[in-house]
Amino acid sequence: MNAAGKTDVGRLRTNNEDAYAVHRREGLLMVADGMGGHEAGEVASQQAVELICRVVSNGGAPESNPRARLRKALGAANDEILRAAQQRGNNMGTTATVALILEDRLHVAQVGDSRAYLLRDGELTQLTEDHSVVQELVTAGLLSREGAEVHPHRNVLTRALGQTDDIEVDVATHVLQPEDLLLLCTDGLTTMLSDEEIRSTLATNTSLDETADALVKQANDRGGNDNITVVVANGFVSPPKPARRRFSFLPLLSLLGLSLVASAAYLVAANTFFLGPQGERVALYRGLPLAVGKHRLASVVATTPVRLDALGVPYGDRIRRGLLVESPAAGQALLNQLAMRPLAPEQT
Repeated sequence: MNAAGKTDVGRLRTNNEDAYAVHRREGLLMVADGMGGHEAGEVASQQAVELICRVVSNGGAPESNPRARLRKALGAANDEILRAAQQRGNNMGTTATVALILEDRLHVAQVGDSRAYLLRDGELTQLTEDHSVVQELVTAGLLSREGAEVHPHRNVLTRALGQTDDIEVDVATHVLQPEDLLLLCTDGLTTMLSDEEIRSTLATNTSLDETADALVKQANDRGGNDNITVVVANGFVSPPKPARRRFSFLPLLSLLGLSLVASAAYLVAANTFFLGPQGERVALYRGLPLAVGKHRLASVVATTPVRLDALGVPYGDRIRRGLLVESPAAGQALLNQLAMRPLAPEQT
């Protein structure tokens, strides 16, 4: 995955209450828009970014479910900001829009009115729904989208981190395609530019850094009424394809005697490898993930330190059933791609 981010104070503000994170290797992206004034909003947004990235990074086990990890992370940030606000005696809070990209799956968590967009085949789709008063009026059919853009309460939020003990987090999962372009942004961009203007800029700029710069510049040229933060990403890849099964012995089992099947299977099994379970860990086997009577047609070639429960779905289940690979090297390469590594927060 490729990604770039940019934040700007805008033309009217004197301090920047936005924050963002870009963790390219781990596929973790985030924007946050703080509120509460000087030495409050910027504290809340920065706390949210640091804590959410840390919790998501350390949540691979036992909570390997990415949606559960995101909810846990935003809940932890909500609690921390509430405690900090009580200690400081203010009412600080922040929005949070987080994207966790695992292979071809995009998991988006949302609180507030920062947004996630996806550009695919020249069409722009908003992936998140604003948690605001005007959005509720639009959803209820009481206000048009055009009216929402100029409504006097368009900046009044119905959800934000640090405002209530029990925060509700929206989480959605989307399937990515290799040519998709993802955008996360705060409302400093979307209050200055229309969706069509955003779409046009995303579609016409080839470099991610140039795209981020262009979006911020256009928002400033329109007045820059608020802090502006954007994160753009592309270069998504599909999950590795396991080796295709080349042999099926089920027809032979019904046509040949048990000894003949076992002999034929042995000849093929000598040059066939698969990944399978050995206790709670993954092992490389020579043979076939089959049994003839009480006799298994495979033997362990090597064990690995990779735990089955760290691989998640679908590969954990496939390996439990026996996942064919073309060679021992191919099996190790597949494990290297699937094994989850702990994430470390980066400086934003």
